[in-house]
Amino acid sequence: MKKFLSALAVFGLIARTSMRKVFGIFALLVVSQVALFGRAMEREHGLRGADARLENVLENCGMGWVLLDAFVLITVCLSLTFTERGAVTGYTLRRLSVGEKQVFFMQAVYNCCIYVALLCLQIALGYGLCRWFLEVSPSDYVSGQSVFIAFWRVELLHSVLPLNEAALWIRNGMIAVSLGLGTACVSFKQRRRKPALSAVFLTVWTAALFVRDIGDTFTAVLTMLVCAGVAALSLYAVFKKETVTYEDI
Repeated sequence: MKKFLSALAVFGLIARTSMRKVFGIFALLVVSQVALFGRAMEREHGLRGADARLENVLENCGMGWVLLDAFVLITVCLSLTFTERGAVTGYTLRRLSVGEKQVFFMQAVYNCCIYVALLCLQIALGYGLCRWFLEVSPSDYVSGQSVFIAFWRVELLHSVLPLNEAALWIRNGMIAVSLGLGTACVSFKQRRRKPALSAVFLTVWTAALFVRDIGDTFTAVLTMLVCAGVAALSLYAVFKKETVTYEDI
């Protein structure tokens, strides 16, 4: 029971050090995308009138750039969580009797949950924006299938919610898990003054190749392999034999 309570305390400490920043980034994501979508929708209605198209608004409003910025900021925030050196971190871990490997895995689980939350937020926000467009458009020019069609044709929405593309579902899951491990490894290594470049590489890779053409299975599989490699390197960094004490942290 004592170990369980200690683990919960460490998990809570990890969450407290980043949750406010993460929620702030989420809020900026929502506000920015709503504002950009509203402007693009107004412009589309001004140009096309009743014939305004939802897909044009989604593709031209710049919501993908906002998601990219939020993704990078969250990755930086999670990577810098729990990296304090010296008395604070070392004393806390010693007092709670939690091993460094346990800290790593708790941080990895937490980070993975944050990436999943970001993905779910973008899906919900994308759906909400589509519904907003339908509410202000003449009913003769939209239908109940308009949202489904948008999530199928618009590459960003299809990338976050791949519908029946199994490869993209697997890819998204592996990205979340490997980034969770990778960012936790950054913190783990920073407490030892060692660089962790695999997470940086995966962040750049994901930012560059996350939004792909529909049916691009090759890139999805390639991304899975990169994710597997980053996850393996992160686990190796934690489990390789080395003498570490909390006094060194």
